[in-house]
Parts: sequence; C-alpha cells; structure tokens
Amino acid sequence: ELARTSFDGCLLLEHKENYIKFGEPDRTYSTQPCTSNSEKGTFFAVDGGYIVQFDEFTVGLDLKIQIEIKPRVTSGTLLSVQSDRGDFLSMEMLDGNLVFSADNGEGIFSTTYEPNTNQGRKYLCDGEWHSIVALKAKNVVTLNVDGKEIMPVGIGRGTTINTDTKNELYIGGLPDGVTHKGITTTEQFVGCIKNLVIGSNIVNFNEAFRVAGAVQVNSCPTT
Repeated sequence: ELARTSFDGCLLLEHKENYIKFGEPDRTYSTQPCTSNSEKGTFFAVDGGYIVQFDEFTVGLDLKIQIEIKPRVTSGTLLSVQSDRGDFLSMEMLDGNLVFSADNGEGIFSTTYEPNTNQGRKYLCDGEWHSIVALKAKNVVTLNVDGKEIMPVGIGRGTTINTDTKNELYIGGLPDGVTHKGITTTEQFVGCIKNLVIGSNIVNFNEAFRVAGAVQVNSCPTT
C-alpha cells in the first residue's frame, strides 16, 4: 500500500510557453502562504487549524498561562479546555477584545481586556507582538496584557474552587462541530503564537498530541 504524504515546500505555478495564468484556487485545504520572510513562532493560517497540546489536561486549583500573540484577526480561539460536565478554562479574542474565562461548576467568571487608547480603539491585531499573562487562582481569573493589569478581575463563587478537567487542550481553534461553552466566537485564530508557558512548563508544539489543519509550527511569515 502506498503511503499518503503531503508535499512540504513551495510551488510556483507558471506555464510560460502557452502563457497560462493560474488564478485564485476554488478551494484550499491546510495550506499556508509561501514566503522567505519569517520569524520565530507558530502560524495559524486563514484556512483554519488547531493544536491539541495535551489529550488529558488538568486545570485544577491554580494555573498560570503566559503567551505572546501577533493576531491577524479581531476574533478567534486562543486556548480552550472543557470537561464533560462543563468545567472549563478558555481564552479568546472577541471583536478586538481579549476574554479569559473559567467555570468551576457554579457559573462562568471572566475578565476582559478592551484595548482602548486616547487616539481611539486599538485592536490587538496591529502587526505587533503582545504579551499576555493569564492567571486562574481558585475562583478568580486575572489578565495582564503588555505589562498592564486588567481590571476588574473575574470572581466566581467561592464554594467550588477546582476547575475539574482532564480533557484535550486546544490551541488556536476548535475542530469543526466541536463547541465549548467558554468560547463564544465562531472564528478560528489567524496569526502567530510564541513563548507559550503553561504552569512551569515551556510548551513545545513539536511535542503536541495533535496538529491539525493549516498550522505551521516554528515559523511565522512576516508578510
């Protein structure tokens, strides 16, 4: 039986003899733009894709997440894990805002970063890298974006303080047909992610449980 593998590289479609021009494709699947201009990071392309970093991830009582993003969209899933009973932890971009949410079983609590400036609204997809520190401490969630503490913090009921998950941790999107109650956007994240640290562990996407769709690990196009 022949192995089915994908071509890894760039194709230039051109036929000079008969001057055939190839227009925009009718359909693409798991492709990324070809460029020699790149930087450190992992790229999630417009065709859609996601990474399952761990197949059984436990949030527990306390969890610190550090991540740097360079988005090309104003809405998209950054990170999500949800248990069968509904406990969850999620981070998403929503209409230019950044939302960090959790549920320990007694209702959703969240905090939101709204990037406003004196010159008007400044979206996170401004072509720059943005540093995020998200902390879930029992029944409280906090955000720090580019060194700025975001207020107010999100506070849930204090009777249940453990986020009881042992499920797949998705990064950059969700599979078709999969919904998490902590994710309100229907858009996939498009852009670059780097320097992801979960707890005390530096995340290596080369060791991910699964990489699906148009995701380019360890290289981000700058154009």
